[in-house]
Amino acid sequence: MRKLGQFFILFTTVLISCKGQEKEKVEKIVVEKKEPKTHQIKSLQEFVLTEDKNRNYQQIRNTILEQKRELLERKQFDSLSQFFETALLHRIIPQWEGTVWSFEGYTSTPKKGEIACGYFISTTLKHIGFNINRYQLAQQSPINEAKTLALENKVIEIFDHETDKIIQKIKEVLPEGIHFIGFDAGHVGYILKKKGELYLIHSNYLEGKVGVERIQKSTVFASFFKFYLVELSTNKQLLEKWIKNEEIIIKK
Repeated sequence: MRKLGQFFILFTTVLISCKGQEKEKVEKIVVEKKEPKTHQIKSLQEFVLTEDKNRNYQQIRNTILEQKRELLERKQFDSLSQFFETALLHRIIPQWEGTVWSFEGYTSTPKKGEIACGYFISTTLKHIGFNINRYQLAQQSPINEAKTLALENKVIEIFDHETDKIIQKIKEVLPEGIHFIGFDAGHVGYILKKKGELYLIHSNYLEGKVGVERIQKSTVFASFFKFYLVELSTNKQLLEKWIKNEEIIIKK
């Protein structure tokens, strides 16, 4: 038996329900550990750029699209990874924090209306300039969303009955950056690896809103055993399609 230190056992019975994903009942024991205090990301507002604090959402989107056009004209493709991460993680995603989750939600305006987990992914990608049908992508199963975003690259599949082992495997296979994560047949979101730590950024059906949480503290994450991972900010083929405005074909 593993040494856990101080812990408590939280029994969760949740109804997995995101648009495009199956609804299923899940019951699992979640073990929380007492860990040393380090700086942990607690809010998406920590990522907001100073220059965006007085801009509205449309102004931020317009700025991203203008910079994207300039990079294409200059054929500056060597810095796409950094530009992508800045656009998605630092400019678009923080605006969605607190937007209400709903299984049927598909709003295209942050903090107005409701957003399902699949639509959170497809809408934020659409808003940084991907040529993609946000409705079709959001309505796919997690594995098909993963295949769509992976393009010709292999989807990373991870399966284990122990959450700690799953987390360790993810740390080993994912590079630093922001990426896609599919949860078996029930949920999707972004997974951020920053300074070796993993965070989920998703429209959280348990919290009822868009937010960020450390993966070790996530009840949603601990409720699943199978995951699909796709690199985003380090996926060269995907980034070139993005900057060239080439259509992303939905895989069904």
